[in-house]
Amino acid sequence: MQQANRNTDLISQAQQLLKDADVRGIQTLDVISDSSSTLSKTIDKYILNEHLINTSRDLINQYERKAKYEKIIIVTLLVIFFAVALNIVKTRLLW
Repeated sequence: MQQANRNTDLISQAQQLLKDADVRGIQTLDVISDSSSTLSKTIDKYILNEHLINTSRDLINQYERKAKYEKIIIVTLLVIFFAVALNIVKTRLLW
């Protein structure tokens, strides 16, 4: 009888250990799922940031090219202005 009670206690303890292990397994799966979700969101943010950085670089390059052409146009107009001004001064001095 004592042996049967002992076996019943051992079986009850084993069942409790299995239930605890099952609960811990479910908790572990929840943590892994949350971690996976967080990792996925972090990767998405990284990809978005990388895209924004590349877009910003492209815009900076476009503005630099535009500024370069604007400088060339301004210098060309200044050269033309001074050439015309010198031509006017020269023609007035020759009269």
